[in-house]
Amino acid sequence: MTMVERYRANERELNCRHRIFDDVETHRSNAAKTTHVEAIIGKHTG
Repeated sequence: MTMVERYRANERELNCRHRIFDDVETHRSNAAKTTHVEAIIGKHTG
């Protein structure tokens, strides 16, 4: 395996992992935003 081939294989692997990680991060930040908004609304109505 040449350096370039190894690099390409690595990049593919990283892209796959990265995509999964992005989904998890998006999900997490959406959940955080939701709870944050609920906390603000709760504060105002309370």
